[in-house]
Amino acid sequence: MKTLLNLLKQILFGLIFNLFLISCNSHPATKAGKDSLTNQPADSGQQKIAYNAGTLTIPPALLKKYQEACLHDTTSYDKKFISNFFDLIKRFNGKKLDTTILTVGNLDGDLDEDSIFSRVYYDSDDIYVDSKWIKNGDVIWEDKYTDPYIELNADLLDTSRDNTWVFFAIGVTYGPPDFEPRSVMDSSALPMVYDQGVEDLKGMGIHMDKEQYKGYLREFKGNLLAYGQPESREGLWIWYKPAGWMITYYHP
Repeated sequence: MKTLLNLLKQILFGLIFNLFLISCNSHPATKAGKDSLTNQPADSGQQKIAYNAGTLTIPPALLKKYQEACLHDTTSYDKKFISNFFDLIKRFNGKKLDTTILTVGNLDGDLDEDSIFSRVYYDSDDIYVDSKWIKNGDVIWEDKYTDPYIELNADLLDTSRDNTWVFFAIGVTYGPPDFEPRSVMDSSALPMVYDQGVEDLKGMGIHMDKEQYKGYLREFKGNLLAYGQPESREGLWIWYKPAGWMITYYHP
């Protein structure tokens, strides 16, 4: 009799325990915890960019050549670069060449500031500058190019030596996009501004005459953007908010 009673107790306990497990696994909080693994963080795209970032160690002979080159024929313009160049080598020597620069301004004319994250990193013998404008967890705009270049009076770039460190330093110093105020443009260039903007919109399938485009510009409160290779960064772009697209503001 006791054996039968104990058996019934075990069966009853098992049923209660199983019901408890079913109740816990069906709770909304449990499902949310499981599913949350598939929801990537808002800046996960920025993290993925640098997964293959390489490590680089500078040979002493190359460092000496750079130091000698920077002693001669430098101009005031080069000093901005040179003042950071050896600090960057010291900071990253023997480590992954991988850093992110934050640029803050106003691109869309809203009250909130806009942030562009520019990751400069080394991968497969190239230096990449990968810039993303991220807002509310979404990538609104992006630009990517390799081996940033700008003419330097100091003889740091030539075909006889490894230019990776120079490209990396140029990318960090000059690579991220620049925010520019509309006032940077001379009023004499406005006819070209209107023509180029209307033409860009037409290419996107948006038909707008000059007067309509002028009206958009009058209401727009954001900054202009200059981006791309530092050496060839001649144009200025503006955010056309209705289409969510960057269009030409002025390109000489």
